[in-house]
Amino acid sequence: FSPIIKLFQMLNKIILITILVSFFHTSLSQDNKHILASYLFINKNSNESYSIKTRIGKTQALSEFYSLSSRADTIIESNESVEIFVMNSDTTNKKFFISKDSITFIEHIYTNKKFVPVIVAEKKPQFNWQLTNNSQYVNGFLCNSAYLTFRGRNFNVWYAPEIPSQFGPWKFYGLPGLITKIETDDKTILFQLEKLSYVNEEEIKKPFLSKRISFQDYVKYLQSSLDDFLQKLMTQLPRGATMDIDKIELNGIEKRYD
Repeated sequence: FSPIIKLFQMLNKIILITILVSFFHTSLSQDNKHILASYLFINKNSNESYSIKTRIGKTQALSEFYSLSSRADTIIESNESVEIFVMNSDTTNKKFFISKDSITFIEHIYTNKKFVPVIVAEKKPQFNWQLTNNSQYVNGFLCNSAYLTFRGRNFNVWYAPEIPSQFGPWKFYGLPGLITKIETDDKTILFQLEKLSYVNEEEIKKPFLSKRISFQDYVKYLQSSLDDFLQKLMTQLPRGATMDIDKIELNGIEKRYD
């Protein structure tokens, strides 16, 4: 039986080597590919829902938003159950491009009674992540948690250390693993990973449009839109009625830009 045993041992070694080589080539090919992460995004404040396709490279990421809801943009909402909104009929998708030092994005501003897509660049935010000892499975991945306060909202974030990427959807970056889930403390905003795959490596291109504005001007436009709607609302209130202006805020992912 000795020759048979030796043959069996040799076959085991061949199989083991084949597995190791296959694993090596798979890892190598994935190094030459980009991650494509698909997220569901829900904003209950504005009744918005989007599918987000986030293409992730080693140093860059691009998130593109595809509307799933008929109501594309709600501007502001009050805590007094008074809601003001206008519809965005522009077909230009929102895009957020994260690079080494900045974030460039396509958003829409409401001006002259219509939405206009614009390109905005801002300095990359320095997120003050607070890592916790909590863990849970998200879409099959064992994830650790982190906490972030950013522009008026508190975010509970989950990330997968086994997926070596510092990025996630929208503007989020900077954790030691792919971001898989994000939810605000009040449960009104959610990003949830739905699908993960590797795609052929291509250049992740910065969004391009002819109309560009500075981040400071973008914030001014938002505040101006808020002020205009407040004035219109005040004219519609019954005589003698008052409204607490402090209770009205932007209801996007960012509530304010202090």
